[in-house]
Amino acid sequence: MGAESTFDAGGPDPDRAAAAFLIRLRAMAAAAKQGERGVERISSLAELQRVGAFALRAAVAEARERGVPWRELAKALGVPVTTLHQQYRAGHGLTVPARDLDSALARLYK
Repeated sequence: MGAESTFDAGGPDPDRAAAAFLIRLRAMAAAAKQGERGVERISSLAELQRVGAFALRAAVAEARERGVPWRELAKALGVPVTTLHQQYRAGHGLTVPARDLDSALARLYK
């Protein structure tokens, strides 16, 4: 089952979807960490990125249902409001640029 079928506008409750994605991401991250280096790890990380994009979409849907404005969400994600809204309306996973790669790598290699 692909990430796309797990959450869509007519799908499950966004709060439950976001929680389910987090559980899936934790398991996938653990598997990627234990996996062999090279192509297998690259493949695992790419799948993490794809699932993470849909997890972010579910979290945005959850926040929108609670009344959080697009502007506040866009600021928190570091993207223009129009970009966030366009990505969301397209029905795909949401992607945002990395803010601080050095900090992310430091956390990754702890």
